[in-house]
Amino acid sequence: MPIVSSQIISQSVQVDGRTDVLERHTDHNGVDHDCPYTAAVGLDINVVMTLRAQNIGARIDMLELAEAEANNFELSLSQVEFLKRFTQKERTDVNVAKRTDAEVEDAWNFVMAAKNGIHLRNPLTIGMLALLEAKLLLDPGRKEIIGAP
Repeated sequence: MPIVSSQIISQSVQVDGRTDVLERHTDHNGVDHDCPYTAAVGLDINVVMTLRAQNIGARIDMLELAEAEANNFELSLSQVEFLKRFTQKERTDVNVAKRTDAEVEDAWNFVMAAKNGIHLRNPLTIGMLALLEAKLLLDPGRKEIIGAP
């Protein structure tokens, strides 16, 4: 299930006995899903939190399945998994180049913004690797190695 942690952030009993509750569910991508609600008197908020985590996890699973289908069931790489495909020299060269080259900065920002994973067959990923090779930040042939499924 994609929810890795759930917690009650705050709870405040109201004059009428109901409780204002704020739950936070963190998914496998590090995204927080905050859920505020007012609980009826006597409602077990821990049970509600558990059921809500299952519900959010099921919705994430459905969305990820739809995304996988749209990407021909290609598994995405996390940012860290993708960055590990680069040598330390390549990562350093890109970080230096992006300070003065807007195209490199834009391409690298694509990687840093891909919180839900990087698809190697995505035209943006392929284009970014081609740009880095054209700018001589990757040795010839490295884009194929880095971009290999």
